[in-house]
Amino acid sequence: MIVFQLKLRGFMNQPYNIIHLESPYETLSKLEGQYLFSKILACRLKSYQQRYGNQVFPFGPEDFLSDIVAIQRNCNQQIVATFKYVSFLSCQNFSVEFPLFHTIQDPINDKFHHELVSNWMSQNENSNKQFAYMGSFTNYQDSRLEIDERRLIKDLITTAIVGIVLSKKIDHIIVTGIIPNGASNYIQWLGFEKLCEEVVLVKDINQSPAHILVLNEFSKASLSLYDKYRSFWDERNCISVENSEIKGKDEAA
Repeated sequence: MIVFQLKLRGFMNQPYNIIHLESPYETLSKLEGQYLFSKILACRLKSYQQRYGNQVFPFGPEDFLSDIVAIQRNCNQQIVATFKYVSFLSCQNFSVEFPLFHTIQDPINDKFHHELVSNWMSQNENSNKQFAYMGSFTNYQDSRLEIDERRLIKDLITTAIVGIVLSKKIDHIIVTGIIPNGASNYIQWLGFEKLCEEVVLVKDINQSPAHILVLNEFSKASLSLYDKYRSFWDERNCISVENSEIKGKDEAA
């Protein structure tokens, strides 16, 4: 039996830490990458089933090209929240459709969403801006969590969003909704209206809107959170092609 233990790099006394799994297409060749990928997708599947039932399919080809960020509880290494970031260039290089939708119930509405956002992007494709899709925001529904603990998880997600946007030098984030008010729920839950100074809203007919967040600059509130919890991002456990912050240990079953 193989037992994995995360190197927490000084965070043993902290209740949570941030995990950053880069491009599974390149890191799944590592056993530790497979281990984290399966844990993260299991959290996403459970969260989607709790929130959407069977309306939304939570996986797609872009998951293998995405950077996936997760918040992990240190005491039992349980993944409690995740999101993914994938750049337009990565999708373009692998001929993967961007922006990204995976729904079972309403493919017609999905197509309309694609057209709305794609048209907006085509109007800006010569601007030399970096486009990225950010989605699959999931949180483990645990009624036992205290209010302060829920707030900390949310603050760490905001910290990770700011961290990855700054490190990847993103100019535009695409956040979409595939069920009524889906994107609006993301915006409200993540506090995106406090994250970016300008929000461009593209609506379709009586359905969920597609949000295009134009990152002119981060709000003071978001930067304040990032400064407060930056050590969590700087000391995150990053699984990449170049390095591995997870160690495995062979033990007899």
